[in-house]
Amino acid sequence: MGVIVDLYPALPRRMYLSRPQPVAEAERFRGARRRVGSVEANAPLGCLSGAALASRFHAWRGCSGERYVFTVYPVDRKDFSAGLPELGRAVVIGVAFDDRRERVQVAIFEAGWGDGRHARGDGAVDAALAAGAREWHVHLLATSAEARRAVIRDLEGG
Repeated sequence: MGVIVDLYPALPRRMYLSRPQPVAEAERFRGARRRVGSVEANAPLGCLSGAALASRFHAWRGCSGERYVFTVYPVDRKDFSAGLPELGRAVVIGVAFDDRRERVQVAIFEAGWGDGRHARGDGAVDAALAAGAREWHVHLLATSAEARRAVIRDLEGG
């Protein structure tokens, strides 16, 4: 005779939301500027906590509550593209660090490679660099121009 265990009791879905797992101090950037419900709007990916790729990915939440996963690239001020990868069109966040070593958005724009040249977001790359950007967070999952504009609006809070 077997035992039946109800793994999914009839509780509201919000009860299953959890905070990202703690990561090493060098990778901890938990200081969300805003919260959506009980979930941080700016956090490393909890599923990669402690793994080798943990510092390469980051999640940002829009005002709608939607969570967007970004790949993290370092800024390279010596490179013409400032370290932005040679990828198709993407949503890019220029990220700086505040006094508490928390990630802060300093710019958000659409950029990418096309027609054999780099589209630098109409001066947004230079503005992000001037504002102290040290990382590029690149979101590639919005595949159409309309989808990229929607992601940007959501992350900007509009």
